[in-house]
Amino acid sequence: MTENQLKRLFIAVELPENARLRLGCLAQEVSGVKWNPAQQLHLTLRFIGDSSPDDQHKIENALQTVTGSPFEVTLSGLGVFPSTARPKVLWAGIEGGKAELVSLQQEIEYQLLEAGLKPQDKPFHPHVTLGRNRTAAANAIQNWLEHHRDFALEPFSVNSFALFSSKLTPQGAVHTKEVEYHLES
Repeated sequence: MTENQLKRLFIAVELPENARLRLGCLAQEVSGVKWNPAQQLHLTLRFIGDSSPDDQHKIENALQTVTGSPFEVTLSGLGVFPSTARPKVLWAGIEGGKAELVSLQQEIEYQLLEAGLKPQDKPFHPHVTLGRNRTAAANAIQNWLEHHRDFALEPFSVNSFALFSSKLTPQGAVHTKEVEYHLES
């Protein structure tokens, strides 16, 4: 199988436009960080990686069996991975709806395991990745965190999740929604 036949897949919750725009405004404040474009911001539930068309079909079928009810999520707080001394990834956190989000992610993980996928190799930490530190000093990022210590957005409804493909380009990743799955009340 050639690399062109493989798709880089992940499962995520799309953010409403107003949330993406507000998060995108935070990107102007620290140089040396490669910020994700606002239109690409999402809440990853599961990264899958390179997948064949057959694997994608299995994944799509497994995701059709995921059940859950719509819920509300509140984005609140900013942070970094792995630590403030070595900030590599800048993120927005989840406050309200965290338990429901974790439950949805666990249901997705269970169905993917049943379909034969390998388990996720990292624990799930719900967040929205805003950018990756390239050259910014740790103190510049700490100042940014302090400046936005009260960051919070209004709650939004999570009524669905989607399977996305991601094509890496020199300008950054381009995400394409492959299939959307609706949560039923």
